[in-house]
Amino acid sequence: MPLLFVIDDQDLMRDSLVATFSRDGFTARGFAAPREALDLLPSLHPDVLLCDLKLPQMGGLEVLAEAQRLAPDLPVILITGYGTVATAVEAMKRGAFDYLCKPFDVAEIECLVKKAVVHRTLVGENQYLRAQLRQEGHERLVLGPSPAMQELAGRLPRIAACDGTILLTGESGVGKEVVARAIHSMSPRRDREFHGFSCAELSPSVLESELFGHERGAFTGAERAVKGWFETAHLGSLLLDEVTELPPPLQAKLLRVLQERVVQRIGCRVPVRVDVRVLATSNRDPHEAIREHLFRGDLFYRLNVLRVNIPPLRDRLEDLPVLVDYFLDRFRRSLSKPAARFTQGAMSVLRAYHWPGNVRELANLVERLLVMVEREEIDASDVETWLDRADQPASPASAPAAVHTPPYALAPLPTPPPAPAFSPASPPASTLAAAPSPATATAAQNPEAVPPGSLTLDELERRHIVAALTRNGGNRLRTARALGIGERTLRDKIKRWGLLVDSETESETPIAAQATLPWR
Repeated sequence: MPLLFVIDDQDLMRDSLVATFSRDGFTARGFAAPREALDLLPSLHPDVLLCDLKLPQMGGLEVLAEAQRLAPDLPVILITGYGTVATAVEAMKRGAFDYLCKPFDVAEIECLVKKAVVHRTLVGENQYLRAQLRQEGHERLVLGPSPAMQELAGRLPRIAACDGTILLTGESGVGKEVVARAIHSMSPRRDREFHGFSCAELSPSVLESELFGHERGAFTGAERAVKGWFETAHLGSLLLDEVTELPPPLQAKLLRVLQERVVQRIGCRVPVRVDVRVLATSNRDPHEAIREHLFRGDLFYRLNVLRVNIPPLRDRLEDLPVLVDYFLDRFRRSLSKPAARFTQGAMSVLRAYHWPGNVRELANLVERLLVMVEREEIDASDVETWLDRADQPASPASAPAAVHTPPYALAPLPTPPPAPAFSPASPPASTLAAAPSPATATAAQNPEAVPPGSLTLDELERRHIVAALTRNGGNRLRTARALGIGERTLRDKIKRWGLLVDSETESETPIAAQATLPWR
């Protein structure tokens, strides 16, 4: 039933309106004090607000302004016995849905309120359809014949039917977000919006504002109140991508939201009640992050109500034909290309590949082949030509011997020492090496010889990151946290500068072994 708030200091008028609309099927609540009604807007989310223009505590136009701040989509109808054209125009200019003068006919106000409810419903549906159109480009879930994916297909409807929090784990590129969208589309919330948010790409201060919102004037540059993602996703689903990358202070705040279902905007003491289904993803082992004190154990157990682990593509090669057919059809349509198919030889090449980028790498390869190959048949030579084998693990016989340089040297030594034999007493050192720029080479040979201003901003940033890596023993995650950037951002910079990290610490996988992590 639609919820109606009525604000009027006259008891008779207020009680009459509440009784009238209660008979019409509304849930109507009356308030003599405007502040009491305004404090309940964020938590009860009424459909329409009826307010008298002349009130002793605060005027109707003030109530309108405050209601627009707390609930921007709420239709507000102003009522007064002192109606003038100027007041009506001013109210409409400020965003009132409509304006009604006393005395009024009961049928007139009933019609106006029902019109406001329909208007709000249409606005919500319009926003939902626009969001659906924006999501048309997203991939649909393709479940292949492998036992792992068939078992997942049997569990997904049961997971979607309930409202518990979901933790999706698996390597980058296996399709965690695709599975999350599929769960939302099968859930009772499917008619509401699905929102995805990455926890790894922003600084802690921006992350807090994005997730929980802020009030006007809460910080420099906050010129207006802004809803966070939890409020935006109210009644829908919110995907927190790479949740293990959240800074510890925000992990505590997220835990409170999950426990109490309320959010508190920056600069506001009034909590806002939200009804959101939370899905979270992680491409790293949460237990490892907990052991390293980088992720809260209590937050993990709060998120880990329903666990979905998606295996890598190399462990379910039976799914390759189904996935290839899906991507061929999808990209053929988007590229306006004729129908194409892979030969048996081409499929054999795909089966022999190790797929470090998982399903996203396969999608990229299929799209690349459709663009570059003019024939309708894609054969083994085409796949070999356009398959990126830079990350293919070398066989033991052909693997070059490891050469170690001093830890995090900006310039390699002229004659690197031989690799030391490994023993528990002397573990291999972490190394970072890259082709030096002229300024860096000069600095390495004689730091005093570098004149002021000779280093570019990019070079200064590079040297700063190298120093941070040195302090953190080559651990990218700890380095990223120390620098206040996401691990993915740090990884991209290391790759762009051609640095090589060969750290065999317990908590960090060597970059050379990781190769690429292209897909969530």
